[in-house]
Amino acid sequence: MEFFDRRGKAVELGPAVAHGGEAEVFQLTGRPGQVAKIYRPGKATEPRRKKLARMLVDPPVDPTVKIRHRSIAWPEELLVDASHRLAGFTMPRVDTRIFRTLVRVYHIGNYPPELTWGHLVLVARNVAATLQALHDKGYVVGDLNESNVLASENCLVTFVDCDSMQVPDPGAGRVHRCLVGRADYTPPEHQGKSFADFDREPASDLFALAVLICQLLLLGRHPFAGGPHQDLARNIQRRESFLLHGGRGAPTGTPPLRILPSELRYLFTRCFKKGHRRPGKRPTADQWKLALDEIYHGRRTCRVKPRHVYSRRLRSCPWCAFARDHGFDPFGVLPKPTRRKKPRPAPKPTPARAPAAARKKPAPVRTKKPRKKWKAPKTWWKMPWARRKGRPANRKKAPRRDRALSWTTLVLAALVALVATAAVVALGVWILLD
Repeated sequence: MEFFDRRGKAVELGPAVAHGGEAEVFQLTGRPGQVAKIYRPGKATEPRRKKLARMLVDPPVDPTVKIRHRSIAWPEELLVDASHRLAGFTMPRVDTRIFRTLVRVYHIGNYPPELTWGHLVLVARNVAATLQALHDKGYVVGDLNESNVLASENCLVTFVDCDSMQVPDPGAGRVHRCLVGRADYTPPEHQGKSFADFDREPASDLFALAVLICQLLLLGRHPFAGGPHQDLARNIQRRESFLLHGGRGAPTGTPPLRILPSELRYLFTRCFKKGHRRPGKRPTADQWKLALDEIYHGRRTCRVKPRHVYSRRLRSCPWCAFARDHGFDPFGVLPKPTRRKKPRPAPKPTPARAPAAARKKPAPVRTKKPRKKWKAPKTWWKMPWARRKGRPANRKKAPRRDRALSWTTLVLAALVALVATAAVVALGVWILLD
């Protein structure tokens, strides 16, 4: 079956790269940077054609366009069949060998060898920045979950399945709704409702964004898991989250909440507690982005294990404590770099040995040592013993005890002389008076 673009040029499909319930994705021959999404029979309806036409007219501003990366796999061109009926559309190609879904990013068993907690913070930041770009144009993702967001090893993200988003059409006075969603990412005000019966607000995406950020930063733990009920949707309706109870009731293996800086814990409280009945109180995607930016640029690396990255506001490494308490390290240890062995130099050729008669050592030549030149003696004031007042330097001072005895002797002698003088004077007075 042939398909044509808007200029009427035939488009040649290559092998299929992805399959879904509503469409298939094919490579395009001669267009390495694009793929074609072809709908299955009965899925390419007229409302869908109007929705795609509106998306082509007003695309969002890609936040990573300056670094030549497509964060949003937005439709680029409609494809029609020979009867000029909608068949699908073209969109940017995402290399699935490099990009993986978020569920394969925050799951511990899929961590690449060099992944750190800082990389997960950066992925969460990029998800928030991309969502803010969509909200700035009035679009609502609706079905925001870990399967329609892809992440690469350099922490860049790409939103896929954009044709299922909610698209406003002010010219026609209507909204093309998002008809799909998952209960574990649906806010409490939409639980148990049919998505085709109401228009979604950006606040519904903000609830799903907070869930994704929690899963990225807490080793894949859903914020409403481990509650009194096994059903996540029921815990969402009853506001049963371990983030709101200081970590009590968290699933086994959940990191302590002190890993999250205070500003992040505040944003989670605003989203899941204050925003439970008032969705307008939930933090915006831009507020999440700013908080995650500050955490990423203020991160600290453990001195013992270089893969342990945490907030600079913590005094000790929380991942080392987590490894001691739970018996495993989620980030492991970096493999030691293999050093290339230097090639050994080739051995030098040894010269042939001379005969025994020629190997005799020559008799040592005796040389006379030169005599030291005579120097005139130093004058007495330059001699080492004449350092102070002409006295020898090695002259020892009398100890204090000896000096004290000499002074005592002098005092006693003076007293004896005084007594003798008094006795003589008294004797002379007595003689005169007699």
